[in-house]
Amino acid sequence: MLEGTDTLILEKGPGHWEETPLPGEGGRCVISAHRTAFGSLFLRLDELEPGDAIELRMPYGVMELSLASCHPPGSDEFRLVVNARAVGYRQTP
Repeated sequence: MLEGTDTLILEKGPGHWEETPLPGEGGRCVISAHRTAFGSLFLRLDELEPGDAIELRMPYGVMELSLASCHPPGSDEFRLVVNARAVGYRQTP
């Protein structure tokens, strides 16, 4: 995960929305990535279902978050946002 969501950042990988807290700071961290370009990291984001686990592994812990991407794939007309509900936090060894 990189800091920011401009074009150059998202060409390299998922980007953290700077206006949202960093993981573990409290509040909802939002991360974006492309669905059909630059590795298509979120191509199947719309296939997530309630109960599916979303984890973000950081050096200081594992936590939950929101994921956002363009919708439909290949278009930037709308945004698809998947909100995860925090079910716990655990420190990484």
